[in-house]
Amino acid sequence: MNLEDVRRMQRTGERATIRPEEGYPIVGCSRGSFYQGLRDGTIPSLRLGKCYLIPVGPFLDWLGASRNEVAEQTDPGSGPVSAATG
Repeated sequence: MNLEDVRRMQRTGERATIRPEEGYPIVGCSRGSFYQGLRDGTIPSLRLGKCYLIPVGPFLDWLGASRNEVAEQTDPGSGPVSAATG
């Protein structure tokens, strides 16, 4: 799973949460560091017993890939205009 997969989940509503095992490679840190961020509240999460679930929307916001940016990237008419015209 990568950041584009998470953005697609947000856009399509395919899944509302991801697991820590799916999240830490996206962030690019160790598994232990990721879990520490979950425990101390740095990374947005929900805890059910011993299980952490990471809501896709808040996770993208935390990464700086807000919902608006995701929507803009999916709209072909709103993409950046190339400075090179040929």
